[in-house]
Amino acid sequence: MIADGEATPDGDGVVFRLVQPAERAQAEFFAGVLRQEIATMTAKIAKAEADWRRRCDEKGYVEPPCRIGVVLRRVEEATRMLGAIDERFLRTR
Repeated sequence: MIADGEATPDGDGVVFRLVQPAERAQAEFFAGVLRQEIATMTAKIAKAEADWRRRCDEKGYVEPPCRIGVVLRRVEEATRMLGAIDERFLRTR
């Protein structure tokens, strides 16, 4: 099987996956939703970290809230999903 972007065995051309207009539209919509979610989660992380630093300043070192790690992992996953969507659907213009 020839992978996307790989040359054909006879060397005459390169194979690219075709993306239907509806697939591209759905991918663009979902990518926009993911970007908004990433921005929202990033803002929440920044606020939680600022709150944590303030508590450390007031009380000495305290453990960071576990929710920061949870949200960071969600941001990483959403970023991976966005990259996969971009690679599969949106870079074929």
